Amino acid sequence: MGACTGDSGASAFEDQDRRSVITGVVSWSTAANNSAGCGGLTGVTPLTLYRNWIVKTTRSWGAKIR
Repeated sequence: MGACTGDSGASAFEDQDRRSVITGVVSWSTAANNSAGCGGLTGVTPLTLYRNWIVKTTRSWGAKIR
């Protein structure tokens, strides 16, 4: 299973300790043979690369985040 065209920005989850944790954001997807659609490759941007920016930005908005 993978993402479909139009799914960019959706959450990507990973099972950790018997619970689902958001670990990334869908960036792009393809169907078979690199065409538009579903079921091919899915690119995910890992949130760990942007964690510092996410925390700094959400705190500036008044959010209480660890």
